[in-house]
Amino acid sequence: NIVTINFTRKVSAPVKIEGYDIPAGTGVIPQFTIVHKDEKEFERPDYFYPERHIDEKGEFVKDPRITPFSVGKRSCLGEGPARMELFLYFTSFIQHLTFSSPTKVPPPLNVRVSFTRSPSPYKVIIESRD
Repeated sequence: NIVTINFTRKVSAPVKIEGYDIPAGTGVIPQFTIVHKDEKEFERPDYFYPERHIDEKGEFVKDPRITPFSVGKRSCLGEGPARMELFLYFTSFIQHLTFSSPTKVPPPLNVRVSFTRSPSPYKVIIESRD
């Protein structure tokens, strides 16, 4: 997640969560990070671990618990262009550059939190493939 806090939503119908009754009209702030960082849901949530999204055939498997652009009719309007731009950037990077770690163990994904979340500085070796 890039944004540290989600936008406020309003509960449209009464709902019960973890034993708490939340009446219709109540303002709530969904925090997807709580699910994304839950060790009961994800093995090693603090590490880049792409294998968790690959099935036995080596194909990508979409996980409904991962919601980088929110969910429902209030999801991010920029999701399509963002996915396209990320694809273009990373494809270009992978085609032209080689990334490696100066150590055998990759660094943990520590973040700095302000209005947005960003990775803490870490060392990486980037070499041109040309």
